[in-house]
Amino acid sequence: MKLGEFSHRYWLGAVIFILASAPLIYLAAHGIISWLFALGILLAYAALLVVYVVRFGISLYKRRYVRAASILMGAIILALLATNWSSFIMQTRSIIDIVRFYLQRSHYLDVVEKNPIQETPKLIFFDWGGTGHFLPANVFYALVYDESDEVALPANLRTGAWNAGASKKSRVVTAYESRCQSEVAHLEGHFYVATTVCQ
Repeated sequence: MKLGEFSHRYWLGAVIFILASAPLIYLAAHGIISWLFALGILLAYAALLVVYVVRFGISLYKRRYVRAASILMGAIILALLATNWSSFIMQTRSIIDIVRFYLQRSHYLDVVEKNPIQETPKLIFFDWGGTGHFLPANVFYALVYDESDEVALPANLRTGAWNAGASKKSRVVTAYESRCQSEVAHLEGHFYVATTVCQ
């Protein structure tokens, strides 16, 4: 058994795969790229996990215990992702939303400033994509500029005037059907990200 057999490529490869796949899954979830990419990532994930398990078995069989330990680390990282997939997606989605907003921040501020509709307070929805395709749920995303900040309130605490104005512009946060649920996250100032899931 040689300590030199320990290889960082297994756990590091798992981490790199996860970090590289997160933006692609985000883009697919927002309808920016095809869901085939996300499906391909999931298939690649499953294949990679199988490869790790097989290599782990081979290393144990050949009594290469240090190498087996390094392969096991990578497999554990991939398995942890599988068991915490939804929380991982939620965390990476939040991070990518922030990055996406700041990359285009000047554009959004420009649109808000030059908005021809004279209303007070201003309420502007930016379409950030959505899904539907072959999934059982439709998901809609929007960046919202709301000077009143009512978008951040629970639906039952928003004023009738706000609901009327918002429903004319977007149903992302005003879909009150029992089959739809909205979630709003604050980004900066009067900017929010709204996600609505309709079953």
